[in-house]
Amino acid sequence: MRQIGKIERPERAVRFVDYLLTQGISAKTEEHNDQWTIWIHDENQIDQAKSELDDFRLDPDHSRYTEAKHEATAIRKVEHKENEQRRKNIINMRGKFKNPGMGGAGGVSSLGPVTKTLMIISVVVTLSGIFFYATKENRPSIGYWVYDYAGFVSNSDRDAATVGKDPLVTIKKGEIWRFVTPIFPHDPNGIFHILFNMIWLYILGGRLENYLGSRNFLMLCLFMALGSNLAEAFGQVLVFGQYHGFYGMSGVVYGLFGFMWMKTLYDPNPLTFLPPRTIFIMVVWFLICWAGVMGGVANYAHTGGLAVGVVAGIWGKLMQK
Repeated sequence: MRQIGKIERPERAVRFVDYLLTQGISAKTEEHNDQWTIWIHDENQIDQAKSELDDFRLDPDHSRYTEAKHEATAIRKVEHKENEQRRKNIINMRGKFKNPGMGGAGGVSSLGPVTKTLMIISVVVTLSGIFFYATKENRPSIGYWVYDYAGFVSNSDRDAATVGKDPLVTIKKGEIWRFVTPIFPHDPNGIFHILFNMIWLYILGGRLENYLGSRNFLMLCLFMALGSNLAEAFGQVLVFGQYHGFYGMSGVVYGLFGFMWMKTLYDPNPLTFLPPRTIFIMVVWFLICWAGVMGGVANYAHTGGLAVGVVAGIWGKLMQK
């Protein structure tokens, strides 16, 4: 906020502020030493407001100024109603989540079939790695086989993917399921990875499936899986120069977050609303992972999934217009 000048008579100061409002310039007036200072809220409108003030001083009783009061009053009434509606919407949204889940994200009344299926497959596949991944007598175990067939690139093709900078080397052989299946396995050396992803899939996916319907939710998850897996695979070979593999649902989780984040900003709904605390947690965690604090994390998958979710959320809003 910045002052642009002073007007000696209070009625003329009010008249000028009313006129500015009709021109799309928000301003206010304050008394100071028997003069009335004009303050402009938006710094980008300072030059325009100064020009208007110069014109006003030449003929403050011109009809365009004296007749601005009624239009300004109408504008203020509309703004007041809009502000009241926003306040009510915020209160209503908060009321929907009196028993918040992780980070105030909100509870889930019931899980849809797609969310359940994604969680079950992830847990079963990861358990196969936790309990059966080790090889015995140079023979691959069940877990080793499951992880190999779920990966974006088969273990036997990793060198070829690195040398040729082509992570699609295995998929080109017809194994197209690998576009999606890397989302199911998780780190077999601990439960934190899958626990983190399943909690957020339960919270975000459970609500979003109820909002979109199972069919649309499934399609959205497939696009997020595709985008996050491609981003991570190509990020490894093109940026790091070596394909070393990746697993996990976090790319899809960040995609769901990105979609709901955009819905919260542009099209609030109780099922897609994210409280500020949840947004803060997810963004901070995203940045911490990129900073390398957590070690080997599929950051390109996070970024790819988030990008797909954000685009889908904005695209959905645009399609409503």
